[in-house]
Amino acid sequence: MAAAAIENLTYDSPAIRKSVVDAGGLPMLVSLLESESESAQRSAAGALHNLALARANCEKIAAAGGIEPLVELLETGPEAVQAVAGGTLGKLALDPANRAEIVECREKLFDSDSKSQASSSSCAGDQQQ
Repeated sequence: MAAAAIENLTYDSPAIRKSVVDAGGLPMLVSLLESESESAQRSAAGALHNLALARANCEKIAAAGGIEPLVELLETGPEAVQAVAGGTLGKLALDPANRAEIVECREKLFDSDSKSQASSSSCAGDQQQ
């Protein structure tokens, strides 16, 4: 699977992290967070975690829509995926704007009447992407 390969390749290579982002890999990884495959979700979250090791990528991951699905996985995903999503959100939260969006997403998720309604609402509604 592509996400697992990206996760492995970006683990200890700043050059490959940059290449993945520059090649437009973020939207694909973010879309895999919403996959029905636990393996795809875990690998995508892991790859995003590795990419977030470069502070410059944290804003790019948020702009690609990565925060909302990561928050949803943290709250409702399988245990193994929750752990990786939490670690990724921890890296993203180093940026104050991302931290605010994470808090907003969690509040919307908890305030929602049902989790299915929360997944259809946008946490970053007014933010530019």
